[in-house]
Amino acid sequence: ATGDVGNVPLALTPSPELALKAAHLHAEVARHNYISGQLTDAARHIDAAIRWGEAQYPRDERSLNIDYAARASIRQDLGLLKEAEEDFSTFIAWCEAQSPLDVYSLAIDFASLARIRQGRGLLKEAEEDIARSIAWCEAQSPRDKRGLAVCYASRATIRLARGNLTDAADDIAKSITWCEDQSPRDARGLAISNAARARDQTAQDL
Repeated sequence: ATGDVGNVPLALTPSPELALKAAHLHAEVARHNYISGQLTDAARHIDAAIRWGEAQYPRDERSLNIDYAARASIRQDLGLLKEAEEDFSTFIAWCEAQSPLDVYSLAIDFASLARIRQGRGLLKEAEEDIARSIAWCEAQSPRDKRGLAVCYASRATIRLARGNLTDAADDIAKSITWCEDQSPRDARGLAISNAARARDQTAQDL
């Protein structure tokens, strides 16, 4: 091919198929880098994939939002919590717009968003997020008791930080009850929960 596209020779302009493959490769490399702890490289590659996805018309919204979720995790581990929250909020908004809703995945997503917002000090919003996750888990039959115990423990830390000691104690007690019922017991998890209950009791006694 001859001629130019802007300042790029037409012969060097990648075909749409090649550009799509390159974007997918960037996303895959980003995930590999993330798993191996190469966060800066992971961020660079996922940014490239997202830039390409955002420039398309029409957009592949599903792939693009999966990349937003991946970048949120990378940014969270890099300590870029505001940016991570923005990406994850975008991803959740897309999930909520789907029909039918994947409510199981949404429950996990809200728990993840709660951790990000807790890290930013947005405790009210974090508690609302984890409450949505817990509400879904509690409505299931049979219940995922391990998942609920983890969520109760997470909400307890948020409530402790907000000074809501009574409700935090209730959540810690629920988490400990599950841990004590396991065989073999998760000694480390039980120790953490008991330590949290001790801190809560100390705070109430002050």
